[in-house]
Amino acid sequence: MTGEFLVSFGYSLELKEQIRQATDIVQLVGEYVRLMPKGRIFVGLCPWHDDSSPSLQVNPERQVYRCWVCNVGGDVFSFIMKMQNLTFPEALEFLAERAGIPLPEKKKFRPFSSYSSSGHASRGNLLGEERGSDLGGVEGTEEPAEITKKSLFAASAWAEEQYHQCLLASEDAQVAREYFSQRKITEESIRKFSLGFAPPEWGWLQKRLKGKSISRLSVLEAAGVLGHSERGGYYDRFRGRVIFPIHDVMKRSVGMGGRTIPGVQTQNESAKYVNTPETLLFKKRKMLYALDLALETIRKTRRVLVTEGYMDTIVAHQYGFTDTVAVLGTAVGMDHIQVLKRHADTIFLVLDGDAAGQRRTLEVLSLFVAKSVDVRILTLAEGMDPAEFLLAYGAADFEKLLQSNAVDALQHAYEVYTKDLDTNNVNASEQALENILKLMAEGVRYARKPVLETTFREFKLLQNLSFLFRVPETILQSRLNELRSEVRREGYVSQEMRREEGGSQGKSGFVSPGISADLGGNFPENEDKDLQEKKNFSKSQKNLENFSFPPSHEADETIKLNLSIKEDAIISKTEQDAQDFFTAFEAVVNDQPDLHSGEYFLQNADTVDWAIYGKMDVYQQELLELLIYRPSFLSLVRHKFPVDQFSYVPARELVIRMCEMEDDGVVPTLERLLLIFESEAIHSWLVSLEEKSALKLNRKTDEELMAVLEELLSSYERFQLQSQKLVHTSVFRSQDLDEEQKASMLEELIQEARKKLY
Repeated sequence: MTGEFLVSFGYSLELKEQIRQATDIVQLVGEYVRLMPKGRIFVGLCPWHDDSSPSLQVNPERQVYRCWVCNVGGDVFSFIMKMQNLTFPEALEFLAERAGIPLPEKKKFRPFSSYSSSGHASRGNLLGEERGSDLGGVEGTEEPAEITKKSLFAASAWAEEQYHQCLLASEDAQVAREYFSQRKITEESIRKFSLGFAPPEWGWLQKRLKGKSISRLSVLEAAGVLGHSERGGYYDRFRGRVIFPIHDVMKRSVGMGGRTIPGVQTQNESAKYVNTPETLLFKKRKMLYALDLALETIRKTRRVLVTEGYMDTIVAHQYGFTDTVAVLGTAVGMDHIQVLKRHADTIFLVLDGDAAGQRRTLEVLSLFVAKSVDVRILTLAEGMDPAEFLLAYGAADFEKLLQSNAVDALQHAYEVYTKDLDTNNVNASEQALENILKLMAEGVRYARKPVLETTFREFKLLQNLSFLFRVPETILQSRLNELRSEVRREGYVSQEMRREEGGSQGKSGFVSPGISADLGGNFPENEDKDLQEKKNFSKSQKNLENFSFPPSHEADETIKLNLSIKEDAIISKTEQDAQDFFTAFEAVVNDQPDLHSGEYFLQNADTVDWAIYGKMDVYQQELLELLIYRPSFLSLVRHKFPVDQFSYVPARELVIRMCEMEDDGVVPTLERLLLIFESEAIHSWLVSLEEKSALKLNRKTDEELMAVLEELLSSYERFQLQSQKLVHTSVFRSQDLDEEQKASMLEELIQEARKKLY
């Protein structure tokens, strides 16, 4: 029966369950986050917020994850959706390929052939009779391309393979092979990094196709491989350059970098390096070259070496430093730090010895100071880059430099600003001192937690500054505090301006239940938000463990108080219901979506602001938690608490799905519900409900749980009767009814009461 239960994308529960069981969530999450065992669960630093103490919890028994600070959670599908920014079908296909589970054929236009789960091109599929000419798709048609992430992955992998094979075997690539040989790049590295060459022809890559289908060309353009000229034709974006393919952490081809080589004509020769433009797959500020190859070593050594060039990284790998990566023509940014911090305890910035390298480092030091990252900065001798140093002196001397000459961020700034400084020059000394203090203060712009006191290393630096500039430490500390206050105010004002420009809903407008929008700023009232939320969780955890239902009369009074049950309130509620009906009716007439409809909610759960649905009352909340904890109670609940009584739209849709599953003979467990719903937000909500119910109810026996349910349903019935009584009394006292109408209404109430008695 489960195999016949289908959801919106046509995949059966049986297939989803097969994929879920084949994917261990600990192993999956561990590919992105360093996990450590803690009792029966695993914990790690959350990848979605600035986490300093492990907030991410992974439960191998239930195969779910949860971050208490972000208030997000779910199963393997929702994790990969959030981590890779995929839709549910894309996440399902990704995990199916990863597990080696074939999916049913879908009658869908696919412009390119498939690619392997490792991300590298499945060469047997991609290569046709002309070594890679068969891209699939529709020959000679103008059919629009389906631009999906999967087609872009395949397009990028296909282009990468063409350039790689060209470098390995084509006569046109002799000049490129000689260039790599001169730079001491081995053939093993050429294959390991899948290096390539794009011949200096406008249409070389197009000739590799079996035809010139516009659909396939447009996908190649969307992948950033081809450019589109003003005359309407396509051209090879990287022609005349050696190619450095760029992969994501799952080893999938997402883009490439191209470098000019002497004597070969290319477009825009003044730009020595060009990268793939921004695409659905390629975000330069988030990418790190060779991270996919370095990740295994980084996890072992707990360190990472960051260089500024492709060649530096390749040579470093050749000399055994396989924990080396490179930025893509940009300075190290917040996104890079966030990625590296998940896997490494120490980050080494290995810089060229020129002035430009020094300047770029100074620009990003505040990020490392704010993130409390153990960063070490190694500046090589002037005129040398890491590749040149390794080729000249070898691995042993390079390792010695890392261990002895690499300094932390503040010390590096101190050395740069005070190098060759004449302390007798008052203006120069004042400027150098101010620059160093500004760097120390700038950290609070990015820190989510307030800087309340000077750290030990800052204290030592202030001592050094005091000694060098002959300024009392108290004055330096006072100036540092002033600068930090200025930075906080600037951050607050800029965030307020962004809120006014972009609206209060942030990027997507979605605020899931219990999740506050992360504005990412330094608002004074929210500076220690993470710590406060953790304290609140610990407090609520203790309260939940001691939870018990009050006696019936107390429960009624509490509910009436919480829900403000007054005569005028109930009448207002009735009027509001009527207004909602007419609003929905008008929406249908005007062909506008009804925001409160279940269909709209299910389609837009990840983008709509859940606040429009109000809040669940105490009855709905407690019933859902019981049903999540004991799905076997559903039959009794749906009999005494009809689905339409769930006024909170997400709750109603959840119970509807549970009832449908029960009718089909499927027990609506949390695991199956996570398979039914294909929304990150709903997954997080379900896991939150399950966690709360477990905290409240895990010490109760089945008999006690049944007693809790019966008391809750009885309390609800009493509440309904009391509500109806107040409404009837209010209407009965209305001046709009004559005596005959009142008598008729009284007779109806008496008849209803007799029916309930018998």
